[in-house]
Amino acid sequence: MELGVRPERINTISCGQAAARVGARTYGEGAAACAVVLREPARVAARGELEVPIART
Repeated sequence: MELGVRPERINTISCGQAAARVGARTYGEGAAACAVVLREPARVAARGELEVPIART
């Protein structure tokens, strides 16, 4: 939001209540916002093996 992104372009798993206050989406929040689901991606990121290709900015 601080970067000027319109709320309808935001989809987050961080906090459903905060997202609702600003009009952001939370698709998949219930399934992905738990430690069990995020454990492996966190391990990969910690090892420096997570690659996120960015097509454009």
